[in-house]
Amino acid sequence: MTRRLLFAGLLAGLVALAIQAAPPPPAPTTFAIDSGHSSALFRISHLDVGAFWGRFNEIKGQVLWDDQNPAAGSVEVEIPVASVDSNDEKRDQHLKSPDFFNVRQFPVMSFKSSKIEKKGERFHVTGSLSLRGKTQTITAEVSKLGEKDCGKRFGYRAAWEATFTLKRTDFGMSYGVEQGILGDEVRVTLALEGVRK
Repeated sequence: MTRRLLFAGLLAGLVALAIQAAPPPPAPTTFAIDSGHSSALFRISHLDVGAFWGRFNEIKGQVLWDDQNPAAGSVEVEIPVASVDSNDEKRDQHLKSPDFFNVRQFPVMSFKSSKIEKKGERFHVTGSLSLRGKTQTITAEVSKLGEKDCGKRFGYRAAWEATFTLKRTDFGMSYGVEQGILGDEVRVTLALEGVRK
């Protein structure tokens, strides 16, 4: 009996020592978004006939990522909405007006994640999207495109593609909805490429 107790005590001590000696899990890798190699695209219905695409030419932020422990990561993105580009200068000025983005009062659209989950081969990133002074919770479906050392010139990089859908009216943009000129739902695609800090 004494030997059993001694062995049990020794085993418990070894387990406790192993737990104490185990190194902490590695921290997520931090990537700064490379604006020149990232894209922010949007798609909206036009006249219930076709689909129109536009983009924003500036995007910044950072991604903290760990494939093995997604919950430890985070995503923060900022888009200066004055960089909106619809391939038509007159229309761009309208998009910057209070009818749409109201860039003078609300110059930045931002997203900050609160949860990252792995779903099969993809990830679901949930967080707060802020636009025109209003904030809504959205979930983006994210695919990891790649990660590797690209040499001294380009550095160590990773890339993701995220898609989600929002309603313009949730953010106070109702122009053209009732008349059927433009749809309410907007599909957003973010192609993010980051450089390891």
